[in-house]
Amino acid sequence: MKTITFVIPSLGNSEYLPSMLEFIKDNTNYNLVLVDNSYNKKLKALVNKEPKIHYIYENKSGVSHARNTGANIVQTDYIYFLDDDLSLDDSWLNRLNEILELDNRYDIIVGSIDVNNIPSEIPLKYHYFYGLKQFEDQLRILSRDYGGGANMIMTKEAFDLVGGFPVLLGHFGSQIGANEDTAIQDKIRSLGRKIYSDSRLKVIHNADIKNINVENKLKLQGKQDYIWDYQFSKKRYLLRKLKYTFMIFINRFYNTKSPAINFDIVRYKSYVKKGKERKFN
Repeated sequence: MKTITFVIPSLGNSEYLPSMLEFIKDNTNYNLVLVDNSYNKKLKALVNKEPKIHYIYENKSGVSHARNTGANIVQTDYIYFLDDDLSLDDSWLNRLNEILELDNRYDIIVGSIDVNNIPSEIPLKYHYFYGLKQFEDQLRILSRDYGGGANMIMTKEAFDLVGGFPVLLGHFGSQIGANEDTAIQDKIRSLGRKIYSDSRLKVIHNADIKNINVENKLKLQGKQDYIWDYQFSKKRYLLRKLKYTFMIFINRFYNTKSPAINFDIVRYKSYVKKGKERKFN
């Protein structure tokens, strides 16, 4: 049976974290690393009486810094990255145990993420803003799509090979971020490694929906798309820049009523603008 360590970064604000930790502690013997990314006294108090939980404080703000710090001390076969605002259940745990019993070792396995109460006006293609990721089969090769970093298993060997999550991407404190999870999957694929999805490895993401500003999120997505594309693949950057510039130009002459296209245009404009600035923050 493979060994695994949970790595959970937190700012200490999630009301769901105590029940997550309790569920893992009461139902498994797996290692658990909690990374405090805000020096929150609540977090320290939460783990003081729990010797099974390894507490680390990371003073560099950002979910990528926090995940990397937690993963760097892991000595098990797998690292399991989870966000701190999930709901876990027995079905999820049973599937995890089945995966650990398998003979094969998988570089990355991403599980499904359900989200409740996504606003009806949000186009389906942008439901991932709230963390939604739904897969159809179990242990299927994910050739083009991406999974979410909120529910991601990765071998320690693969994590060390790619050097962890890019620290310029992802959330920074209370500032919403993006793309750190897609970036690490791009790096894995560039080495000829495979990513797998599993529909049965499912969690529920208790997203703070009311506090997500969609327009700001779209603009930020465009900026962080540019940051990663320009660093990872100049070819992909140039192709996207051409496509987005063309779509923005066409949109000036056609007043579309499609919410999905209007969302796209906001993101495209942010991408092209960031490319002109040549800034990486």
